[in-house]
Amino acid sequence: METIKPKLTQEFLSVVERRIRNNPNQIQEKPFSAGELLIKQGDDSQKIFVILKGKIKIYYSTLKGDEYLLAIAGPGELVGEVEILTGEKSVCSVEVLMDSRIVVFGKNTYKRWLQEEPDFALLINQILCYRLQKISARAAVHLTYPLEYSVLKLIKESALKKSSQTIKFSKNEIANYLGTSIRSINRILKNLHKQRLLLVSTKEIKILSMDFVDKFLSIHEN
Repeated sequence: METIKPKLTQEFLSVVERRIRNNPNQIQEKPFSAGELLIKQGDDSQKIFVILKGKIKIYYSTLKGDEYLLAIAGPGELVGEVEILTGEKSVCSVEVLMDSRIVVFGKNTYKRWLQEEPDFALLINQILCYRLQKISARAAVHLTYPLEYSVLKLIKESALKKSSQTIKFSKNEIANYLGTSIRSINRILKNLHKQRLLLVSTKEIKILSMDFVDKFLSIHEN
């Protein structure tokens, strides 16, 4: 569920930390507690947030009250920057998942920063382009492949990112991320469990054989 490449994250955090040192009056680093909302869907966004330490959840709420999880992100994540420039209301909500240290600054500071530091402006463009690629790829998968493929692909990518075949992933998180019902996820995970691709428990999912998972995915890809 990463929204920024690790290399981009490091570069971006370096630039932010330098700006904090050089302009302490313009940019503030604040503590936030789990459960606090940084941005509420539908509100006018007047601030930008950069995560230095901790985790946030970015999600969209439907009219029925269902949540569609877009990302769970950590250090280096930037939120609120799009609405500041477009003037539109916030499309998603952003919630703090654990006690975090977050940099906060306003619209004028952001615009000045973009004008004064071309390197910063380039980094922002790279981050936005990377996000767009990820969103486009995700939408293409949902439209092209069955839900079973999307579930297994998500689990595989999460496992590779953590360098472990066992990942802590709730059924609710998978359902929210893929925009489907828990009932559908239960059915698919049960089927994958029966095929001995996964070992599914309440709190975690284990890939029993990465080779078998790759073969299963390749059936849909070829």
